[in-house]
Amino acid sequence: MIKLALYGDSLACPRQNVVRSDERYFALIENFLREKHKSDYLELRDKAIGGATLDQLYSAYKEDNTYYDLPGDYLIIHSGIVDCAPRPIDEETRSKVNRLPGFLKRAAIRYIHNNRAQLIEKNNGGFVRTDPSHFSKTFSAFLEHASANYKMVFIINICPTNSTIENRSPGLSQNIKDYNELIRTTIESGSKKNIKLIDIYKILSEKNNINDFIVEEDGHHIHPLAHQLIANEIINLLQTKES
Repeated sequence: MIKLALYGDSLACPRQNVVRSDERYFALIENFLREKHKSDYLELRDKAIGGATLDQLYSAYKEDNTYYDLPGDYLIIHSGIVDCAPRPIDEETRSKVNRLPGFLKRAAIRYIHNNRAQLIEKNNGGFVRTDPSHFSKTFSAFLEHASANYKMVFIINICPTNSTIENRSPGLSQNIKDYNELIRTTIESGSKKNIKLIDIYKILSEKNNINDFIVEEDGHHIHPLAHQLIANEIINLLQTKES
């Protein structure tokens, strides 16, 4: 039995009118393994959760481990954009806004939306869902357990954004670089040979038109071409291992 698992945020999900389920990198890797191991059963953990932080994905991973047997074969972790994206208000204020009566809530949300960049700049770069030190601590714990229980662990880092979204969320590009550096240093500090970084940030940064690979309107969800690039990187590593 081949055991393949994915824990990722919305970039790993299908997206209406953008990415079909069969175009996701997870589906492409699944197809490769089914073709490679024709006689084996493929056990899938497909846990792609829209809006999930690294904490939430790690919690889902730990809960699933009470149901699925370990060790496993291949694990993919794809997280970071939800954690690092600058936000115009903190979580406490966001909760208060959500509790407002309907017309006041709509007015507050409209104000925040229309003044997003100014609010982020006013609040010294805005607020993030997961501060860097907590992100590193959670990521390190996740990798420690994963590397001990899977033959190979693939980490997909955060895609670059485009200029339109950077203008709307000033500081996003720098946050992406900073959290990607946390991802890289955490992997390197663990010195685990079965953990492989899929540096989609570097791959896409070298492309002429990034909007061919990420959704122009939101600056972080990915097109089928980016899914294919990620799948190719992982499949190449799998072929190298199994050759």
